[in-house]
Amino acid sequence: MGNYSSDSATQRRENLQREKKFYVDAARLDYIENAYWSMVRQDIVKRDKNTCRMCGVEGGLLHIHHILKKRHGGTDRYDNLLLVCPKCHAAADKKLYDPE
Repeated sequence: MGNYSSDSATQRRENLQREKKFYVDAARLDYIENAYWSMVRQDIVKRDKNTCRMCGVEGGLLHIHHILKKRHGGTDRYDNLLLVCPKCHAAADKKLYDPE
């Protein structure tokens, strides 16, 4: 009745345990990253007084912008982050903003 052995059942169980551990570890990493960015966001909003650093609009939906993009070697250091409104964020992403 089939070619199933206890070894294959054990192997399937081990594979499922490894897969479960992978997803648990991934969820932990997501949680840590979200907690980190929540803290960074709070610090940047406080530093920039909840105001767009480009146009001066206060409050509303403000974004955190990397001055030098991470793909170009930028970091998550606070001196590379600005609080900007969506309109200014789009302009900054199009290189219309020079922080110097």
